Amino acid sequence: MKTITSRMTVMAALALMGVQSAFAQATENDWHPKTIGEAAWHSVAFGLLGVTMVIGGFKLFDLVITRIDLEAEILKGNMAAAILSGAAIIGTAIIVAAAIS
Repeated sequence: MKTITSRMTVMAALALMGVQSAFAQATENDWHPKTIGEAAWHSVAFGLLGVTMVIGGFKLFDLVITRIDLEAEILKGNMAAAILSGAAIIGTAIIVAAAIS
């Protein structure tokens, strides 16, 4: 009984690997641009998406995390608020870049 169960497990694992491989081949080729125009379009689209997500992430950070208006503090010359904002933007950009790529 143990041998049958282990054989079934191995067969199921091999079948799952085959399905994953077929899915990876089918979807992998769909995202690669085939022309320079497609590459440029993808760059622009993902660039705009990334910038929009970074701005949204910063606004969310400013709204939820901080109790002060960071933009107003920066306009007043508050260097600590500027450094905090810069760190939040860079951190959000790293996360967005990892998610997009």
